[in-house]
Amino acid sequence: MWRTDGLDSLLAQGCDWLNQHLIFNPQDLETLAVCQTPANKTAAAQFWVYQGETQARGGD
Repeated sequence: MWRTDGLDSLLAQGCDWLNQHLIFNPQDLETLAVCQTPANKTAAAQFWVYQGETQARGGD
């Protein structure tokens, strides 16, 4: 058995571990409501803007 601080603590730790992945794969962030913090949403939004600019420069 492992001692934990509860489910909320475990979920927060999991989101911390996935932080970089969620920023560069914002479609995954959309499916994990528990990880949708203001900081993660802001970082993911910046990635969406970068993706859009890249596609616009490519003519898409």
